[in-house]
Amino acid sequence: MMNFLFAYNLVLGPFRLLLFIAFIYAINLLVIKPSKKKYGLDLFISSYAFFVSFLIILILILTQLNSYDFIVVGFILLLIAVFTFLDLDFKKDLRPQLKHIRTRFILYVVKSIEFKTPLLGEKNFKKSKNSLDQEKRVIKLWQISVGVIIVILCFASRFYFFKYDNYTLSDFWYQDLSSIKEITKQHWFIANGNSLGEMALINFYALITGISDAVALSSFALITTSLLALVLFWMLNRITRSIMVPGFTAAMVFIYWYCFLPLNVNLMTQPKSVFLALTLAFPLLTYLFVNDSKKLQQKRAKALFVLFVLAIALINWFVAMVIIPVMLFVYFIFNVKKQTKQVLTIIGYYALSILVLILCYCIIGYLQSKEISFYLSTNLFSFNYYTYAPQLILPIKQLYSYYYISSVVLGVLSVVLYFKNTFKYKAVAMLSVFLVALFSMYQLQLTFMDLDILNLILVASIPLGFGLIVFYCTELLSFVTLRNTIKIPLQLFVITISVLAVLYGFESQKLKNYPVRNPINAHILKVYDLMDQTLLPFSYAIVNREVNSRIGEDKHYFINYQEFDASYMDQDEIYYKFKNNTNYLKYHPEIVLPQSVFVFIYDKDVVLNTKNGLDIIEQEKAQSQIDLLLQKGRKINVFYDSKELKVYEIINEPKASHIDDLFF
Repeated sequence: MMNFLFAYNLVLGPFRLLLFIAFIYAINLLVIKPSKKKYGLDLFISSYAFFVSFLIILILILTQLNSYDFIVVGFILLLIAVFTFLDLDFKKDLRPQLKHIRTRFILYVVKSIEFKTPLLGEKNFKKSKNSLDQEKRVIKLWQISVGVIIVILCFASRFYFFKYDNYTLSDFWYQDLSSIKEITKQHWFIANGNSLGEMALINFYALITGISDAVALSSFALITTSLLALVLFWMLNRITRSIMVPGFTAAMVFIYWYCFLPLNVNLMTQPKSVFLALTLAFPLLTYLFVNDSKKLQQKRAKALFVLFVLAIALINWFVAMVIIPVMLFVYFIFNVKKQTKQVLTIIGYYALSILVLILCYCIIGYLQSKEISFYLSTNLFSFNYYTYAPQLILPIKQLYSYYYISSVVLGVLSVVLYFKNTFKYKAVAMLSVFLVALFSMYQLQLTFMDLDILNLILVASIPLGFGLIVFYCTELLSFVTLRNTIKIPLQLFVITISVLAVLYGFESQKLKNYPVRNPINAHILKVYDLMDQTLLPFSYAIVNREVNSRIGEDKHYFINYQEFDASYMDQDEIYYKFKNNTNYLKYHPEIVLPQSVFVFIYDKDVVLNTKNGLDIIEQEKAQSQIDLLLQKGRKINVFYDSKELKVYEIINEPKASHIDDLFF
């Protein structure tokens, strides 16, 4: 069973993030005017896409200026909130506007004092009651309620798969952790050529929630997949012009139908930049397929389009260079005849976005002496993903053949209905053709395309196909007037029961055959997180496997077991002999021991497991060293104790390492 404290830490980050989102929402109520066009999930998805896109580009700029820091980012966001609240028109003279704002503020303060009302109260957070009619208010509440349930279900579902996790403390995990630390060092470009947009967000997520980089990395996938499930729910409802059912079906399939989705269960907890990029690309697709030409011609819409494309490219180059062009190609087919200028404008803005980003890459790459052509080409491929899905109900090639045939059938049906009712079925037909294009790309098995990345994109797209099938079923029912008589709760209940029936009927037995996670990983991660939260950087040393020392890189000194067993006792003898001779220590700093030394001693069963890379003789010698130090009267505490792992703290200088000891 998963270590309770480790599980608590994984949930703590998302919980604090939820509080941060609530704070942002409160600020939004204060500074943003009520909108009659956007409410409920429409408002959340658009705000999320804008904030994440802006944040990624901001972090890129700040790292190049060697200025990335939580305080700097927070200050910039605060300035944006202030300017939004002031609602200044920069095309006009600012002096009379500021004078008018000052006058209104003084009157507001005087009025509040005179009537003895608080300057900031409940009325400041209330939107206009007339901004939504009763029907839209009910829809808003339904969408938000079901959306929250979807997020909770997806989070719990992915959290369950930590039981089978092979990602934590793997080579992939250490590589991603190193990328996150590179952002802290103001380095966006690193030698392995990976896009760092997702790693930048994980770094910021760790900063705003106060958790360590390691825990942030291990919990971020839970957040990303939950957001993607919510986006699927919102997206399909918008495209089909439905309130709930098609989108709910897509979300539930994505959450629970693992036997139909070619996901690697052992790497379910791995953050996937493809999924994060799709949480921006799918809203972009929705706005293109659903919105009319007038909205897309607005300057704000064009600016947001460029912003989204840039952010997607910084997160995952494959999605930006392969999937968005497919999306634009479908948009071109359905709109070029009647809206030629608009279509060419959108394509032009996409090309401009990519060219601007490549130009920025070239300039920064020149300054940092990086080979940009290699960087861009390698980002179309990924060595961190691979497809292994024995839980599937059918062999993967056979399953994809059925998906391809089904997508073609749905595409033909959608196009036929599109010609009969263009307004109602246009967006549905565009989505169906988009799915046909994606499955066709996989069926062609193109050698220049990374099929593992494409597979992840299809994992997020397959639920859309199931949602479209349910949509057409509800359309069929409408002919016998059953659709309007079935209440939404009953529809959702039927879908939930159907999804869960398949889950327990087909998947439960297959998952039993999966190897479970290495239990020691949770303990190691928990210990390093405790140290990160409670100890001063570089006030202590750690005796452990060298590979594990990378978790706390740039925060502590490291001693391997061989060095500890061979020389620590001699150094301890010399140090304590001259400990009070400050003049001698001044000229011989090499004999000074760290204020505290933490020694990891693993259980025998853990050591005998060859996957852990431990040596039984080294462990026995390290334990004997601890015993000898205790006999010498050295102060040694047990910092962490469990069946699998015990961590001793050798205290060479009392009250010098623990943060609490410096205050109390």
